[in-house]
Amino acid sequence: YVEVFLGNERGGFVSSLESSTMPAGYDPRKRPWYSEAKPLTDKAKLSKAYMSTTGEAVTSAARTVVRNGAVVGVVGIDISLKNLTELTKSVKLGQSGYLVLVQDDGVILADPRHDKNNFKKIDEIESKHLQALFKMDSGSLDFELDGKKYLGIVFTSPKTKWKLMGFIEQSEISAPVIKTLYLLIFVGIISL
Repeated sequence: YVEVFLGNERGGFVSSLESSTMPAGYDPRKRPWYSEAKPLTDKAKLSKAYMSTTGEAVTSAARTVVRNGAVVGVVGIDISLKNLTELTKSVKLGQSGYLVLVQDDGVILADPRHDKNNFKKIDEIESKHLQALFKMDSGSLDFELDGKKYLGIVFTSPKTKWKLMGFIEQSEISAPVIKTLYLLIFVGIISL
């Protein structure tokens, strides 16, 4: 957790951070974490990922506070995405493969090969293979990038609808098969 906070219907804001650097005129009622959670009085709302005022990528879990049948504010917790994005970056698929994490609205949360894509929408970048995979719930796609053939696989989380996309060079996938095939041919020739 990065921060616990409360915004009220009068525009007041309280943060658990001792050294909070809130911008002048900050009104929680105008923030997505507040406005999206406010109508939901029976459950918490998980926000889209965003850059917090702390400078860290977070998502907020927020819940409406009701007193005597009236909404008095929204309480929330910023959950750091640093560990999730670092974990995504650390996963290696073979020698050439990597993962990309994409939010359900198409915002790229972690792309270890192309950091400049992080926090951009998929339709804002040139990579058509990401756009094609994003349209799929699950499955695979063959594509060419930088003169190399890749296999892309997508998995969509049933709960968050975030997509995890894996990419690996096809030559790396087929190398063991080709090696085994040559070995079988060699053994067959020796046997004959």
